[in-house]
Amino acid sequence: MPRRMNTLSFRGGYRFRGFQGVPTDQIAEIPPGQTAAIPLHVTQSAKVSPGDQVTVGQIIGDTDGSPRRVTISPVSGSVSTVSPDLIEVECTGDQSWSPVAGASADWGTLSVDTIEDILLATGCSGAIATGLPTRHATAALAPVEVRRVVVHDSGAEVYKTSVKALMDGRDAGHLLDGLSILKKLYPHAEIHLVLGDEAKAEFQDLASRAVSSDGLSVHTGSAKYPQNNPYVLMGSIFGDRIAADAVNQDADKAVVMDLQALLQVRDAVVTGKPAIDRVVALAGPGFTATQHVRVRVGTPVQAVIAGYLGEGQSPRLVWNSVMTGEQVGDVSEPVGTGATALIAVPQAAPEFIPFIAVGARRDSFSSTFLSSIVKLPKTLDDNLHGETRACIGCGYCEAICPAGILPFIL
Repeated sequence: MPRRMNTLSFRGGYRFRGFQGVPTDQIAEIPPGQTAAIPLHVTQSAKVSPGDQVTVGQIIGDTDGSPRRVTISPVSGSVSTVSPDLIEVECTGDQSWSPVAGASADWGTLSVDTIEDILLATGCSGAIATGLPTRHATAALAPVEVRRVVVHDSGAEVYKTSVKALMDGRDAGHLLDGLSILKKLYPHAEIHLVLGDEAKAEFQDLASRAVSSDGLSVHTGSAKYPQNNPYVLMGSIFGDRIAADAVNQDADKAVVMDLQALLQVRDAVVTGKPAIDRVVALAGPGFTATQHVRVRVGTPVQAVIAGYLGEGQSPRLVWNSVMTGEQVGDVSEPVGTGATALIAVPQAAPEFIPFIAVGARRDSFSSTFLSSIVKLPKTLDDNLHGETRACIGCGYCEAICPAGILPFIL
């Protein structure tokens, strides 16, 4: 086990630098509003009906089959609408949460069964899209099948959730608690923590502290995108071992999660907190101010972005990543359990003779733009820059793509 952070790398990739709209580390609390629309998983059915009273942390959705998914109410109030994909609640009464039974600061004394029960009851068994493996069949994998656990931050994205914002009021001990809880759940698995440059500076002593924790390894992730892609991430850590395991059909026996999911697991087991809120980065040049917010799941996007848009502005809103995220279809859409960022991308008209523009604020892999010399803040919008034309065979795709795909010969 390394006694210092080792730096990961991979073939290709791209570093995004100097963009406008990077969120500050400041975090604001957005209290519950008048209503909440809690999303249901496609396999779930509601366990409440219109008119029912619900409280914060109550299970309001569940699946009958496997993998099991539970939905926790992030608010207290009266159920107004139940549909196949969401439950609407009119928020009334006390909006504070109560600890789930069994949680303890002395979590090391808890049995694995108790920890699994806590994760299910708090909704944290669904902290990642694939589900955390437990005996409750909350994932396709069984706990004994897990061979690798990889926890990472999103340091390679254009816009990312600040580690300092996530760690507001916390210390490195919270991360180590979360990692140790995962090790107790998956005793046969290697546990790896991958931190970006920001997190590395924030937790300089974490590697030395991890040395005393059996089975934990700490790495510094590359600043190149897409380092946080699960397959690129695992290939960076394990290298040829992944290819060898693929032959043995063992490559997918891994649990990959981000820091926010890890902290949710820690909070559930140590304090009994249900998975009711998210830290969301408000980023992009379309916002008049960029920072982080802590917001309840189910809060409409409109309530989240209020006060952050200029008069008459209507930027394109994207969830989590400008590279792979989905567009927000309507501002009534609720914050989901996987939300990490809301990115505002300005809408722009088509450009006139764009090929003669100097590109002082444009990003490019090549050095043909002025931005490669003059370091002005770079911007982005939803326009198509350049021309729609056939590939010119520049070869940059081969240099950037981690998979080595050559589009010009496909």
